[in-house]
Amino acid sequence: MTGPLKALTSVCILLLVLMFAIRWHGQTGYAPPSQVSAVADAVMRRQRVQLDPQQRDLWAPRKWNSAGFRFTATAEFQLVARVLIATHISDDAEAQLAPVDLTLGWGPMADPEFLRGISLSHSGRFYHWETQDSSRDPDQIVRHSANMHMIPKDRKVDSILRQVKADEVISLAGYLVDIEAEEDGWHWESSRTRNDSGAGACEVVWVDKIYR
Repeated sequence: MTGPLKALTSVCILLLVLMFAIRWHGQTGYAPPSQVSAVADAVMRRQRVQLDPQQRDLWAPRKWNSAGFRFTATAEFQLVARVLIATHISDDAEAQLAPVDLTLGWGPMADPEFLRGISLSHSGRFYHWETQDSSRDPDQIVRHSANMHMIPKDRKVDSILRQVKADEVISLAGYLVDIEAEEDGWHWESSRTRNDSGAGACEVVWVDKIYR
């Protein structure tokens, strides 16, 4: 093997090792999402509220520390949705991270006419629905709505989240994150699918940007 070819081979091997190391351990340090973006224009939000949320899984998790917690982002996340319920929370351990829960609907669950046949409520970080209308398909409800725990990136995002009201059409972009406390190992994991329900079905969303 000639000198230049041998050197090139060595470089390629080093790059492969580096790629596997990053994939295994993750990328360190916070950076805004690059594959998704929030929709600022109100007219465009009303047009896109029928679409499913966008989830772009990361080939390597992104990790950062903040306020005594370790965050692991596994997917970039974006949605346009109607706010079904906005809940401010201050009385549980998670409130310092996620002071607002938003129960959100898209597709049929963003349609006021469809919603008229459904009763919605929120308690204990969960959202509940019921309907006596046989024309309301339960699968449609589950797949097109979710309760999400919102973690603001900074004070500006926190302020906007606290102003969000029911029936608004919002757009946000950020990450689905898992969280672990540095001191005691407490952890909080995000759902990564829109078709689940019950315990563990809520998305834990690090909100990088939000528009209302």
